[in-house]
Amino acid sequence: MTEPWSDSQKSLLEAARRFAELSLRPRPASADFDRWAWDACAREGILGASLPSDWGGGAHDALTTVGLFEALGRGGGERGLLFAMSAHLFGVAVAVSRFGSEAQKDFWGGRLARGGAVGALAITEESGGSNLSDMTTIAEDGEAGVRIRGAKTLVTNGPVADLFLLIASENPRRGLLGLTAFLLPRDTPGLCVKPLTPTLGLAAAPMARLELRDCLLPKEAILGRSGGGFAVIKVSMQWERTCLLAGFLGAAERDLNGCLKYVRGRRVGTGSLYDHQAVSHRLAHQRCRLEAARQLLYRGALAIDRQEDPLLWPAMVKLFVSEFIIGCAEEILRTYAGSGWLDGHGAGTALRDVMALVSASGTSDVMLNIISACIK
Repeated sequence: MTEPWSDSQKSLLEAARRFAELSLRPRPASADFDRWAWDACAREGILGASLPSDWGGGAHDALTTVGLFEALGRGGGERGLLFAMSAHLFGVAVAVSRFGSEAQKDFWGGRLARGGAVGALAITEESGGSNLSDMTTIAEDGEAGVRIRGAKTLVTNGPVADLFLLIASENPRRGLLGLTAFLLPRDTPGLCVKPLTPTLGLAAAPMARLELRDCLLPKEAILGRSGGGFAVIKVSMQWERTCLLAGFLGAAERDLNGCLKYVRGRRVGTGSLYDHQAVSHRLAHQRCRLEAARQLLYRGALAIDRQEDPLLWPAMVKLFVSEFIIGCAEEILRTYAGSGWLDGHGAGTALRDVMALVSASGTSDVMLNIISACIK
């Protein structure tokens, strides 16, 4: 790809990087959801980057939005915060902007774009994981509304969410075609939110288990149409699998540059640690992979903007970029050696955080299944 940014976009991305550098200072790895940083990012327009301008959003395309999140990561944005914002924007808010009724948009749009309401996507179940066809959360239509029972797990932002985008089955015999999406407010009677702690990393993106004990929703809570849940999932997953990784990629570049500075300054005999080929070649390999991952990420964002295949490109981005980010964090920790074990450079914290990408938005094995099905 050629340079994708115009002069105005470059200014926008540099402003985001500087904002992160000056305002989003690292916190202890055990720190939880950072409401102050969330509100600061909302004021900067990050939470509404790709949302309509009449909501107070930036109305940016996917490529520009990816650039913004990458710049935040490069500038020092904490990975847990980046993950929480991505789950909110790409998993929930984008779907509401695409499928919401006018009433839903009027009520939730501005709140989501300006950060007044935190969104959480509730799909995963303990028994099924990524197997949507066997979903056990059931929605039953009745005269009083839709009654939902079941449970969800690993819901990012769950403990602090104001709005859940919930997927349930109205007709289990129809599999994917029986799924329906619902907008579920936190104060819905019968909804029990149980925080999941501790987690391996990303403490600033808290997770929860949801128990739905005959939750009664009006039919107006359906997002899109009855039986149209899979269409909602495809949009959420297209954005999430592609754009979720942008902030992590920027953070990987930041960490790689920090590691390079360290080995250049570390004296070994008469030279620097970087003079050893085993070290310099390791970092050279990571730099090449970083650039390859970036180009694939941008191409995936362009696929959203061009309305191309909503399954193939997100799966390729998620597979390749997530595995690069995890591998890069491991190689950086290996390069720091004993110094990394003390975690003064943040390499250990980074590795714990990025391990979430093993399963977030689908495992690598699931991505390979999607890719192979798309190219056959």
